[in-house]
Amino acid sequence: HLTIINTLCEEERYEELREYTASLNKEAASMGNIIFTGNDIADMVLRSKMQLAAQMNILFEFDGTLETLRNLEAPDICGLLSNAYDNALESCADIPNSYIRTKVSTTPNYTVIQITNPVHKQVPIHNNSTTTTKVEEKHAHGYGMDIMKRIACKYKGNWTFESSEEEC
Repeated sequence: HLTIINTLCEEERYEELREYTASLNKEAASMGNIIFTGNDIADMVLRSKMQLAAQMNILFEFDGTLETLRNLEAPDICGLLSNAYDNALESCADIPNSYIRTKVSTTPNYTVIQITNPVHKQVPIHNNSTTTTKVEEKHAHGYGMDIMKRIACKYKGNWTFESSEEEC
C-alpha cells in the first residue's frame, strides 16, 4: 500500500490518492474483530494480517498488549510483525482448521511475543534458523527470519524459533 501511495504522491495524482486511501479506510472499517494492541503501527499490521487470515479461513487470535513497542521505529515494528505473520500465514495455507495464535507477555524489562501456528511436519532448525521452503527463486526468499533477528538485536532483544511435529 505504501508503494502505491508514494507513487501516487510523486506523480501528483492526488484525486487517485484520495480514492485509494478512502478505499483502504473503508476496508479497515469493515473488518470485524478488530484488535487494539495499544500500538497504532502494530494495529495496522495486525489488521492487515488478520484480514488475510480471514480470507484464508485461518483463525487469528491475539492476547496481550504491544504498548511497549512504542520505543521501536515504525519500520522495525512492521518488519518484525509482517515477517512473522507472513511466515505463519504461508505455513497455514493448506492445513485444515488452521490458526495463528499470538500471546504477548510483558514485564517492566522485556516483552515476549509468541506466535504459534500448525505445521505439516517439524521444521528443521539450525542455529536458531531454517532455510526457505520456496522452490522457485530461492535467492529472493528466506530473509524474513534474518530481518526479525536483526530487529531484535538492534533493541538488545532476543529472537528464537522453535518447532515441534504439530506447530511452530
